[in-house]
Amino acid sequence: MKKTKHLTAYERDMIGFYLGSNESKRSIARKLGRGHSTIASEIKRNSINKRYLPIQAHEMYLDRKRIANSLNPRKEEKVWDFVVEKLKNNWAPELISGRLRYILYPDDKSWWISTECIYDRIYSKRYRSESLWKYLPRKHNRRKSKYRGRRRGSKIPDRVSISQRGEEIDSKETFGHWEGDSVLGKGRKSGLHTEVERKSRYLEIRKISRVNSQKSINAQLDIFKSLPEVARKSDTLDNGVEFVKHAELHKIGMKTYFAHPYCSWERGSNEWHNGLIRRYCPKGTDFNRVTNAKIQNIQDEINDRPRKILNYETPREVFEKEIESESVRVRT
Repeated sequence: MKKTKHLTAYERDMIGFYLGSNESKRSIARKLGRGHSTIASEIKRNSINKRYLPIQAHEMYLDRKRIANSLNPRKEEKVWDFVVEKLKNNWAPELISGRLRYILYPDDKSWWISTECIYDRIYSKRYRSESLWKYLPRKHNRRKSKYRGRRRGSKIPDRVSISQRGEEIDSKETFGHWEGDSVLGKGRKSGLHTEVERKSRYLEIRKISRVNSQKSINAQLDIFKSLPEVARKSDTLDNGVEFVKHAELHKIGMKTYFAHPYCSWERGSNEWHNGLIRRYCPKGTDFNRVTNAKIQNIQDEINDRPRKILNYETPREVFEKEIESESVRVRT
């Protein structure tokens, strides 16, 4: 049973998906590792006209959270001065919050400030003139939904559904399982192939001159053949036509799975990283004009940035530790 207090956006997505599949509340609770009362309360509290819609449900939760946060005393200016300094150094609000709480002042709550509190002040009318949104990763001048457009699925030979993937992969507790997809360039021609290792969040990027099946499988093989066997066990992919040659990965000992159509959250780590790459290469980028050196620099910068979900270690540090740990286990 999960100990976290609040449901996440991903869990709300899954509640909506399971309800659409006619799953019972108790069944949903078991699959998400939550209590039955938690799921029942969520559905009752955040349904509109007796319909549970994940996006609206999460927005309703955030609205209540903002109201609650607004009742808290305003943080001292010394804290906000620190926040502004780090924002101007391209630190994301989540990293600023985590750095203050877990590294710099773990025993002094007067320095603690939540990620949501930072966003609230950035976007509040009172402090609008500071234009701090310009320092955010995506530079949106107003808060936007995280949900993106969906691509139509395609028929893929020998396709194995994500529903047949083992629980040890779903939990992200086992190393060597990846999520893959494409980042499209100008005119949907050039692009990037991206792979993210689920446990460490380690990212690999390869530039491809055309987003098609042959270029994509070449990029995948280039990534995975350079890794030890302990680091390449499976790959979960989108339903794009560029992955029709996925069976080539079986020849190097990897299993392949495919997410359900229109369920991008099932490859959440990869989707999140693709969004991160867009900060460097916005939509409309012609990747044929982007050098391999720049792509490598983007990959290195992302892999060397600490993550809250990794207890503020970097993906590279965790990835290398896992390879060493797995290799020792295999030898013994």
